Amino acid sequence: MGKTMQKQELTERLSPMPRRIEVGGADLICPDDLRIAIPEESIWTDRAVAEFCDFFENLTGVSVCSGSGKVQMDNPVIYFLPPSANLHKGLFEHPFFDDFNFYPGYQSYRIAPLPGQKGIVLQGLDPEGVYWGMKTLKQALIMKDGLLCLPRLFIADGGDMEERGLWSQPFGTTCRYDDPDEALNHYKGWIDWMSDHKLNLFEIMTVGEGGGVCYRSKAHPEFNHKDAEEREFLLRELINYGDSHGLRMLPIFSHPEHFSFVSDKFPELTPENTVTHHGKKLKIAVDFFQGKTRRILQDIAEELMAGFSPRGLCFWLSENRLHSLKRSEQEGRSEFLREAETYWEIAQSLRENKPDLECKILLSQGSFPENLKLMRELPPEVKWIFYSGERFGTYNVRPKNPIHRDIASGAARGRWISLCNALRGVPGRPTHLATLHRNIGYALDAGLKGLDGMSYSFPGDIQALTVAAEHSWNYNGRRLEATLRRMAVEAGVEDAERQAKAYSLFDGANVAHARLNSMGIGQPFGNFSRFANMLERIRDDAPVDELIMLVADHMETQDLPMLAEAAENLERALHLADQQKDTLFVLRSKFLLRIIRVGQEVARAFYVHCREKSRDTYKGDWEDYSTEMRSLIDRLNVHAEKGKRIYAELVRAEGWSQAMCSACDPLSKTAELARQISGVKVEK
Repeated sequence: MGKTMQKQELTERLSPMPRRIEVGGADLICPDDLRIAIPEESIWTDRAVAEFCDFFENLTGVSVCSGSGKVQMDNPVIYFLPPSANLHKGLFEHPFFDDFNFYPGYQSYRIAPLPGQKGIVLQGLDPEGVYWGMKTLKQALIMKDGLLCLPRLFIADGGDMEERGLWSQPFGTTCRYDDPDEALNHYKGWIDWMSDHKLNLFEIMTVGEGGGVCYRSKAHPEFNHKDAEEREFLLRELINYGDSHGLRMLPIFSHPEHFSFVSDKFPELTPENTVTHHGKKLKIAVDFFQGKTRRILQDIAEELMAGFSPRGLCFWLSENRLHSLKRSEQEGRSEFLREAETYWEIAQSLRENKPDLECKILLSQGSFPENLKLMRELPPEVKWIFYSGERFGTYNVRPKNPIHRDIASGAARGRWISLCNALRGVPGRPTHLATLHRNIGYALDAGLKGLDGMSYSFPGDIQALTVAAEHSWNYNGRRLEATLRRMAVEAGVEDAERQAKAYSLFDGANVAHARLNSMGIGQPFGNFSRFANMLERIRDDAPVDELIMLVADHMETQDLPMLAEAAENLERALHLADQQKDTLFVLRSKFLLRIIRVGQEVARAFYVHCREKSRDTYKGDWEDYSTEMRSLIDRLNVHAEKGKRIYAELVRAEGWSQAMCSACDPLSKTAELARQISGVKVEK
């Protein structure tokens, strides 16, 4: 084995793929003989060695010896070196390392074998690099017949993006467990997986989620959640655990429309001006032009910093154009700008005690087209997250580049910006992997520095997280098809090629669902927004005009063929998939198939209804309208019932909360709506 180990044999186990790798065989060694050397200690070498030693003991059953002293030459050894170390510098003069472009090379490292001795030198090229290089070593090592296989590696590696990770809500309705200890273990497992795949960001919704703060506030106890004690425990433990595993842990101040807990206590902070949206009067929850708003939010921020010592804070701007243009005209500046200025003023005040405090602000979809103005007005130290929203490319599968020119211009001017892109696995509608992959490429081309995904369930989001990890670290390392195969290998299936093909077919079918339908953004138990609208129009006997007929014609020529192909692809995916080793994927495929089948019946019903009501002489290929509609709704109910049996099992397997497990599935809601259609009612 030592002489014959090939690059492909090793790299099949690595995720993400290093930027450059060469394998010169491998050595089989007795685990008892291995030594760890730390000539120069640092926080990152300490973390790397501590984690590696735990991994090594779990892998081999042997406790590895480590220390900063001299290592005997007859022992195989792994050196962990910080950037400043000059030990074994000559190893990296090998031609393999010549002319290698490390730019941008975030958290970069290099690895080389010791000449004339069994061993490896791992050196970080920036302080964090040694830790992330250790992750590669963990993946590279295997046991064979009681011996440790130690590859002779040359690796030059570093990330394409500085930050790679997600935001989530570990509390409330998205928490899988009621017991704090069980919840903590669940999220620790999430952090372990992220860290091992070189994802280094976890932002936690802390203020505003559920209408209050997720810890016990002394300055404003009236803002505390009823379960603030349990949430505070979980928040503190997660921040500490994430920090120890290389993750940048940031508390989030949620969108200000979630700040009604402030204006409920202080009604004088409620803005007077409103905006009209679809006939409704809307307004933001708090008035950022009043100094008291900043003082209250700063109290909360100061307690967060004092209680949890995070590296920074993340502030989200308001969504959906809740700011009033009238107010902007009165004050001579936009409410968006005043809101962003308030957050920066809070950060500046906190920086008096913590000069390196990180201030991140999320540009919501409602802040367009003021994004560039905000970036110009605030200082360069502010880090920005671009959250483009459903209609601008990150949530859906539109081929349009989601990076608006203002964002690209800001990045070109040197502003630090990351892209917020969905990673979540909503039951029946997980992230479309090809779109995620493409959007990462767009972000890199524009010079964005990070990927900040939204994720609610673990392990349900592993596929999207894998794509995020793989391609935000090394976009050109693997093609998406190879990443799917890598997922199959990690799932332990018998035939990785067949499984990868199944993943690809599922991803293609998911396009039809995402393009033609929506299950309610952010919630797995909403109904089909587009298809539900079709059923409502049939139920209400809504008028059919030329515009509606264009939609119906599109049903016949585009939507129905697309749905039929999607259903066929899902049948093929289920045939190819390993039914025993990747049960979560099988569940997803079965549920998505039912969704697609229901979509087919709804689309067909809408087409039949519109064609029947039109003035055209050609009605369609049905003999009797009522019989046809009854048949469609009958089949809709059959598929909905079959999907219902899968739904509860699926949300549990994906890692959704208990509340979501007991919620009504979207197929049942759609079937209930279909039964309301007059003249073709179906008994429950």
